[in-house]
Amino acid sequence: MDYRSTAAHLLQGAYDLHVHASPSHDARSVTDWDVLMDAEKAGMAGVLIKNHYEPTGGRAESVNHIFNGTARLYGGIALNLPVGGINPYAVESAVRLGARMIWMPTWDAKNSIERAGRGVFRPHPGISVLDESGNLIPSVYEVLEIAKQYQVCVSTGHLSFRESWKVCRAGKEVGAQMILTHPEYDHTRISVEDQLLFVREGVMIEKDWVDIALRMASVEDVAGSIRKIGATHIYLATDRGQASGEKPVEGMLLFLEGLLRCGVTEEELVVMIQENPRNVLQGGCMKR
Repeated sequence: MDYRSTAAHLLQGAYDLHVHASPSHDARSVTDWDVLMDAEKAGMAGVLIKNHYEPTGGRAESVNHIFNGTARLYGGIALNLPVGGINPYAVESAVRLGARMIWMPTWDAKNSIERAGRGVFRPHPGISVLDESGNLIPSVYEVLEIAKQYQVCVSTGHLSFRESWKVCRAGKEVGAQMILTHPEYDHTRISVEDQLLFVREGVMIEKDWVDIALRMASVEDVAGSIRKIGATHIYLATDRGQASGEKPVEGMLLFLEGLLRCGVTEEELVVMIQENPRNVLQGGCMKR
């Protein structure tokens, strides 16, 4: 098999729902415009751009308005400190401006601060979704209700396992659509066995190329997890755009090539880069 050609063919109509582009607080390899042009050239259907500290739905809509092509940009909101943390008002504003993803705190999450010491603004202990008694704070439920109302998926971001589990269970109770974010990433690592617990609660799993590129997981590890979990419960993304790495489209090609070499089928890949991401953008990722 010509893995590169097959990967390029599979990109036709595919989505990448986790890309970092400039303007950004960190150095990026691509701008919003670059991302869309590269996606169009590759025949992709769309890309979701992420900024850790500001909503990107309005940015995406502005670029789409002037772009004369078929690929589309989508945006989201990450609930870090610059938007007020777990702030229902910021969430409703973002989704009304077109955001198609809500991430729980990422770099400002307490779990992330404790593991990575990150935080690009003033020092702080990090955001937790739990109160002192270990219960979800009320604003989490408000965010989940907004997500349900506007049919927008909610991702766990950089929360801990315990926090992610509680948020996803609450999302199921409310009827919101939940996603477990990059469980192969060092700061949010969750075993395949525990990923299956989330799947049984109707949660979609996001698997990212960057975790392989940064040697936090091997392509064999990810392929093995796909076999155990099942492609119907997973979508693939790159989480690329960092200045030091390959551009997102190239990252997706490398991801697909590697998985093909490990025996993941073309049919499974179509589900994970076309069908499931399209459903996520429509707010319908939860298996009922």
